[in-house]
Amino acid sequence: MEAFMEAKCTSLKQMSICEASLSTLQINKDLFLNFFKAQAEKFYIWFSMCEEADWNRTIELRDELFDEHFELTDSEVIKQEKKRVAVCYGDISWYYTLRAG
Repeated sequence: MEAFMEAKCTSLKQMSICEASLSTLQINKDLFLNFFKAQAEKFYIWFSMCEEADWNRTIELRDELFDEHFELTDSEVIKQEKKRVAVCYGDISWYYTLRAG
């Protein structure tokens, strides 16, 4: 993930990170925001956390990464063609879009 951000990659349409460890969410939120904004208008990133990831720590890291610049939304956003993020832990999923402004 950080390699894509450091390379200033801007051509992605989708990114899926499966069996993600907690360290996947331990990235600089401003660097992630810039990376996310630089992608295509319909860019979608999906984090599927590994089963061994601690639930409480996953929630903490998710909130640290997304709460300031993103807003939690319902699953209907997945049907829309706009930039979005999904974080999945087992059968539970959270969907985010950029905050307006």
